[in-house]
Amino acid sequence: ALEKHGIELTENEFAALIDARAENGDWEECEKTLRRAADAFRVFSHALADACKRFFEKKPGWRVCDSVEVNETSGACEAVVSDATKTKTKTKTMQLRAIHLSAADRASLLAGIGKLSRERESADHFEGFVRWLKRRGPLPFLVDGANAGMYNQNFENSGFNFDQVEKVMRRLRAPAKAARDERVAARAATNDNNDEKTEKSASGPSTPADASTAPSAPITAVDSPNAGDGTENRSETDAEKPKKPNQSPTPLTDAEVLASCASSAGASSPVVFLHVRRVRGGPANGKRARECLDFWKKSGELFTTPAGSNDDWYWLYAAVASGDDAFLVSNDEMRDHAFQMLPAPALFKKWKERHQVRFHMSKGADGLELYFPPPFSHCAQSDVDEKWWMIPKDDGTWLCAVKCEDEIE
Repeated sequence: ALEKHGIELTENEFAALIDARAENGDWEECEKTLRRAADAFRVFSHALADACKRFFEKKPGWRVCDSVEVNETSGACEAVVSDATKTKTKTKTMQLRAIHLSAADRASLLAGIGKLSRERESADHFEGFVRWLKRRGPLPFLVDGANAGMYNQNFENSGFNFDQVEKVMRRLRAPAKAARDERVAARAATNDNNDEKTEKSASGPSTPADASTAPSAPITAVDSPNAGDGTENRSETDAEKPKKPNQSPTPLTDAEVLASCASSAGASSPVVFLHVRRVRGGPANGKRARECLDFWKKSGELFTTPAGSNDDWYWLYAAVASGDDAFLVSNDEMRDHAFQMLPAPALFKKWKERHQVRFHMSKGADGLELYFPPPFSHCAQSDVDEKWWMIPKDDGTWLCAVKCEDEIE
């Protein structure tokens, strides 16, 4: 009832609810409350963690572990749990998972970003970008060009460094191609499996049509980055040029963009986003800068945002729309006023944890370190079979509870 009215609970309120429902033995509602708390808070306070501990101590068939160790690199866990008499112990192993946004949460976050973007950007320009993304997406790697090009450029006579951006792009080309190849293979396997199911269904007794055995929609094959269609290689001038009113198609919805990205093999190269002022005049006139820009354009690796725009909205929208496998390379903490206006800050933070790649650069062709998110999410979670719960606490420790169907021998 509280969710329907948009009321957000504090950790203490969640703790009180869990305690009350556990006291009444309302295990199902208690578990639902715990899941809501896990969605709302990545790390639990002392009060909320203690309420969860009391819940698992009371719930039949569950025990709170005596101790638990978590490998902060891999997410592998090892817990020690005692039997009911506290005289015997058993070691349990678990693996923390990467928790991505649900389809509904991704749609909600993208809708919020899209709404703010359309309110602040030129309607024609942003709609043109959305159509470009529908054709090209999903994008496996996106680069915040301004952030990479201005990295450590705080000394006298410094300026935008195109070599730094190219250093990032060069590192990402091979994994971008591999990511697309994996998507193509996965979708081909899915289609083959669906075709096999359809053939078996057709050879058996006649039955009503079943959506679960129908072949999936064909995969949309996206042209390679080198095969320009006037969008991949669009110039900054084209990006600024709105269409005439009688040429404007019906605007795409965020849901249509998500559906297209989910069904497409996507781009096979990284894409760098740069404001038009970065590609005209000043440092952009240098020989090395022109070489980089010409190569990115020719390879379909550059998207230029128009004058008067905020390029942040463009790469953020594209990154969220591109799904679970997309990564944004940027050291931007995304804390300025624009990001604070997003309607779902908890979802945005959850998305950042799984998709932002930070970097460090030093001199030399190989002077680049990329810091990808860990292979697991540092948040409260249960396994897919609901046989254990792992809950991180704000003091750096973890609470672990396991389902003990059999007595410890």
